[in-house]
Amino acid sequence: MAAYRESPTILEQAMRSILDQTYSNLEFIIILDDPDNIELDTLITRYSFSDDRIRYERNSRNIGLAQSLNIGISLARGEYICRMDADDISDPDRITSQLQYISDEHLDLIGGFTEVINEHGELLYVVDSIPIHSSSVAKGLQYNNCVPHPTWFGKKETFEMGYRSIPLCEDFDFLIRSSLQGKLIGNCPKIVLKYRMSSNSLSRGNLYKQFLYQQALTHSYRNGVALAVEDAEIYVDNHYSSNKAEKYAMANKEFNLGLSCVRRKMLFHAARHFIRIPVLSRGYLSKIYRLIRVAFL
Repeated sequence: MAAYRESPTILEQAMRSILDQTYSNLEFIIILDDPDNIELDTLITRYSFSDDRIRYERNSRNIGLAQSLNIGISLARGEYICRMDADDISDPDRITSQLQYISDEHLDLIGGFTEVINEHGELLYVVDSIPIHSSSVAKGLQYNNCVPHPTWFGKKETFEMGYRSIPLCEDFDFLIRSSLQGKLIGNCPKIVLKYRMSSNSLSRGNLYKQFLYQQALTHSYRNGVALAVEDAEIYVDNHYSSNKAEKYAMANKEFNLGLSCVRRKMLFHAARHFIRIPVLSRGYLSKIYRLIRVAFL
């Protein structure tokens, strides 16, 4: 787990969800990537004194998620590595379930289903329409990231390849490179985590940039190669505009409102939100198409 500027309350919920797992034979590596964050440093230090399973590292400066996770990988001593974000909540049986599944299915890396919650912990929708089997995941990566990053659980030897600093898509890039190396990747068909979607998760501009990075990565993956970091950045620079980014963010808001309405069986209101998307952003319509392609694999 890499922590940055989460609220202490939310970080503590995330930490407790790991420390209270039904599977207890673990080491809990926490990397603080904001060395000046006294509140989080105090919280993690207090927990590390009371539970010797915690291994706490505080970066001397902010180095970003990818490099922080690489530090965690280098420190890990177990056969498997379990990943999560500092604002999410793991199911109490998560590690037990994923360890059993990855062993039974002879896979190298897996994710799992998630419940998406808002900042207040309220359920927004469930993400369970993702491919399960390794052959389907390999196909799905041609369109979208179909293995949620905070749910990853895999062999340490798979993680040792390390993350590259591809902005906003270090996880997708990791999956693509792993797949191209012949690693077997799947998803545990069980809700393993509550994923917190906050208003600060990604800025409006970053949402669209993330989409463009995904486009570049999937195009390269279909050709059987991993895209160079500098080529990905060039692609994004050539296709980005602030106007498209603004409209893409608006379309994303309509999409999430629509999903929330579907969950509450307010289908007319859901349709009103969904119908606005193609008017706002053709890019976001492409994203939805990619999601649908993956869901039916």
